Amino acid sequence: MLGMSTASVSIFFITILFVEVSRLFYMRFNKQESLILFYAAWWGAMSIPIFFDQIVFRAYFVKSPFAWSYKIGGLPVAEVIPEWLVPSYNSPALGIRTLFQYDYLAPLAIWTSVGILTLIVEISLSIVTTKMYVEIERLPFPFASVDVAMATFVSERPRNILKTLFSSILVGVIWGIIVYAPHSIGAQLIPIPFYDLTWALENFLPGGIFAIPTQLSTYIIGFIVPLDAATYMTISSSFIWVIMNSLFVTTFPNAFPEWSREYSKGMGLMAVQSRSQVRVWFAPQVGFSIAIAIFLILKGRRTIASMIKAKKIENTLGLPSVKKMMLLFVLASSCSVLLEKWLIPDMPLWIPLFYSFGMSFFIAITTAAVAGEIGLTLPSGAMPGWTWQTLVYFTPYQGYAGFVFSPVVASGGPQLFGRQVKAAMDTNTKQSDLIKLWILGSVLTMVVGLVSVDLFWRMAPIPSSAYPMTIYIFLGRSYIDSMIVTRQVKVITEQVFIPLLALLGVLTVGDWISRTFGLFFSSLGIIMGLFSIPYTAMSTFIGSAIGRFLMPRLFKGKARWDDAKSYVVLGLFLGEGMIVVIVMGLAMIAKSSWLWPW
Repeated sequence: MLGMSTASVSIFFITILFVEVSRLFYMRFNKQESLILFYAAWWGAMSIPIFFDQIVFRAYFVKSPFAWSYKIGGLPVAEVIPEWLVPSYNSPALGIRTLFQYDYLAPLAIWTSVGILTLIVEISLSIVTTKMYVEIERLPFPFASVDVAMATFVSERPRNILKTLFSSILVGVIWGIIVYAPHSIGAQLIPIPFYDLTWALENFLPGGIFAIPTQLSTYIIGFIVPLDAATYMTISSSFIWVIMNSLFVTTFPNAFPEWSREYSKGMGLMAVQSRSQVRVWFAPQVGFSIAIAIFLILKGRRTIASMIKAKKIENTLGLPSVKKMMLLFVLASSCSVLLEKWLIPDMPLWIPLFYSFGMSFFIAITTAAVAGEIGLTLPSGAMPGWTWQTLVYFTPYQGYAGFVFSPVVASGGPQLFGRQVKAAMDTNTKQSDLIKLWILGSVLTMVVGLVSVDLFWRMAPIPSSAYPMTIYIFLGRSYIDSMIVTRQVKVITEQVFIPLLALLGVLTVGDWISRTFGLFFSSLGIIMGLFSIPYTAMSTFIGSAIGRFLMPRLFKGKARWDDAKSYVVLGLFLGEGMIVVIVMGLAMIAKSSWLWPW
């Protein structure tokens, strides 16, 4: 409805709301219970992707012009989409906007299985990476301090921080009213989540993208992120999406001729990003992902080797052993590979084996290292990106399902779980309770996710003006999927290996110079920037610079600012989250009002 994810800001307000309602019934939470309550809201919002919207998308796609304009083996794409992904294009079930029909049983069963296997893979690898980065390497996980501040505030209400916290909440509320409140009455004073300024670049950097973020949260996370990481994040993101995008239009048009031909002035950020993603960065991002994994594995080789060689590893976290978790990971990944092979027998076996086993481990290590060192979490889907589709391109496979359905891999779990364990250690919370909470929260998320997707679909068609962002997302995804499954995207090995070697060289040399000579350098900042759009990287850099230079002066000293930093971030999140939740509630009421008086 708003064109943005509300999870990161709404969970703060939802936690406060639950605590305050409970206090009316004389139920008070201690610090440990408050942290668990906060993470319950967190997993409810962010643990497992709501897989069931995949079915709604394909219910649109199978009847869309895209599915009938593009062909595979002489047949329209719509005729080769298997019924375990979506009912057949001539099924009457497609005309009834609800998932609770017989024809949807197979897709629901498949995506439920994927959700369960993903949960097992996420938990097992999260425990392994937590052992590496929390217990052995003791990375700081900077945002754990914000979680601790949240638990401390709702349980103890320390007077020495109330003025700082409430002042920050007020700023967040004012920002929220200005940016989000007009949307509750159908107006738009300020675009959400960004103001597109791509048009301002097109005369001197054609092909580049630029925007000004309008979400306060994208700036305030910079208060926690180290300045070197934020700087190199902005540099690498701008290098990819602004400089190189433009050079491939103006100076090197023959490098990616489809991109230089398709680009035209007047294209907005969404159009430039989606087209350049397919025409330029489809294969190179796979090389980036592999280079990052190799670099981080080499950098942490001693830690990994000690975990493998040790007959018995001292367990100070109270979590299951690494060996048991690796066994669980192997079992879940094997089931995932078998499921993929059963559904798509034409796919060569080495593809799902490498993807499910290799990429999962790579993703877990990368995301956990980034979160542990600089605090940021990689955007959902940033890794593995287009790795699966690129691997399929190197096979003779012809079809639709093989490109859009893959074995499960790790996603956001490792980067969030390490942060949660670190916060649990700082508050003397039992770490094993986090696993129980994760499992329960994920199961409930799947149930509520299914009901919610079905409810929104019943209320109005998807995509439609009732859910404006789905128009952009569904159309863009339809175009990209159609291009990929019909093999109209150019993929050659050089586009994977040259970026791989180049990035591996930059990270290795930069890290060595930094360690040897103390250079202002952040390899993890570069990694984060490669998978971030410039406007998010820029807002993080602005926040980091303000936190480094301006805020210590406002708080009359760096020490006082360091003590208050977590509560300032918490307050700003709370204020913005309060308005977002209220606006979303009003928007849903307004969108569903056509159902009256029924």
